[in-house]
Amino acid sequence: MLNICEPPALLILREDYVKSLKNFANTEAVQFFDEVLRLADLGKVGRLRLGQWYRKMGDAYLGLGKIVEAKEYVLKAMETLGLPLPASDVALMAGILKQVARQAGHRVRPRRYRGKEIDAQEEAIRLEIVILTEKLVVVQFLNGDPSPLPMLYAVIAGLNVAETLEDTPELWAMYATMNVSAMHRSAWLFLRKAGWGIFPNTLCEARCGWQCG
Repeated sequence: MLNICEPPALLILREDYVKSLKNFANTEAVQFFDEVLRLADLGKVGRLRLGQWYRKMGDAYLGLGKIVEAKEYVLKAMETLGLPLPASDVALMAGILKQVARQAGHRVRPRRYRGKEIDAQEEAIRLEIVILTEKLVVVQFLNGDPSPLPMLYAVIAGLNVAETLEDTPELWAMYATMNVSAMHRSAWLFLRKAGWGIFPNTLCEARCGWQCG
């Protein structure tokens, strides 16, 4: 049996994967990563690499238009990399509260969060999380999920992680996503009507250009 954790084997697999993407062969990419995940000793695979495998599987399913499967692997990747999506509406609202508080801290004391030195592995993990949260927003939109909470959580959490990195295209993509996300106003109003009353008008105006109240 092929040990896919050996560098030469991984190199061959990566080359095959790149070729399949260049040919828009998403079916082959799904088969490829399904085989990778079946053969790998997942307990010995680093979480960055495993998260990337899950994310690329999600990419392939998204390319095939299989939104449910794409979301499954995006969520697996997020959980693997340390940002699981809360499982219930109550947990999501609590998670959003936490992320909004963190975002407020970024606005008040930006130097505390920006420009800190982190090792290459942690930087790669954070960048992967930002990419995944943006993908979750896309999947939620395409899936027509009536609940705005997963999308809102993904946008704010992704932005918070992105703002701990140096300026990247992913950071500016998250700012753009933040401005158009709440499909838009409904997500913020959902929480206010639920009685949480946590989003001051100034924050909503700064982010979305409209008043919440």
